Amino acid sequence: MNIVGIDPSLTSLGFAHQTDEDETIHGGVVKPKMKGFQRLDFLRSQVLDVLDKIRPELVVYEGYAMGIRGGGRVFDLGELGGVLKMEMYYRRIPILVVPPSNLKMFVTGYGGAKGKDEMMRTLAKHKGRLFKTDDEADAYGLVLMGRAWLNPRSRPRAREHHANRALRGCQIVG
Repeated sequence: MNIVGIDPSLTSLGFAHQTDEDETIHGGVVKPKMKGFQRLDFLRSQVLDVLDKIRPELVVYEGYAMGIRGGGRVFDLGELGGVLKMEMYYRRIPILVVPPSNLKMFVTGYGGAKGKDEMMRTLAKHKGRLFKTDDEADAYGLVLMGRAWLNPRSRPRAREHHANRALRGCQIVG
């Protein structure tokens, strides 16, 4: 399973990936120092490098948070999402869109997890992995969700288990 997880952000985009050959999940963060179209182009090229290298069969993408503050930033983030999703569409890579609360539910057990620190602590505790940033931790969690999405046998048996409830709230696009 070649999977890429993307935690989209204009200032600190997190990504993680796992390939069939390597069970380790690798990740990183891209922090552009530019604005406008230059920033969109830079982030696009960074994501394309990952897609071209990994050739994923699935991209797991954190959806938009409805509580974003900052006026025009909402539109800027929407533009980034459109640019990145179009590139995946051109490459015929399906995208699993994960609402932020579903990512929290999948990782921590409930969708109202307090902040990204709780996500990082839970992943560190259960997966034995420390992260440099919360963006990288989110991308790692997205890859775990993608693995569960692609391999239903790996999911908990109980229909109402938090991981299964979290996956039911996701949607394939593209």
